[in-house]
Amino acid sequence: MAERLLSFDELGPKKGIRYSRDHLRRRCKAGTFPQPVPVGEHRIAWLETEIDAYIETIKAARRPTISEPLLVVAPNLQPRRRGRKHPLAAE
Repeated sequence: MAERLLSFDELGPKKGIRYSRDHLRRRCKAGTFPQPVPVGEHRIAWLETEIDAYIETIKAARRPTISEPLLVVAPNLQPRRRGRKHPLAAE
């Protein structure tokens, strides 16, 4: 079975990845996005299977595990005051 290649222009409409070219380049360099495959002198593409695996890891990372609470209730906190109080303001 032949691997399907996705060009930069296909990442958005087919997979929902709407990163800019520069952002993709930075993520590939940092190792947080699949590496592209050179398909021509000035053209690159990504393996669809690697993009699908990347999307699955992103989805799995955001799912809470059973041991994690689904909702954390914050204690009753008073709102913070910003700056000083006006000297003529009523207390």
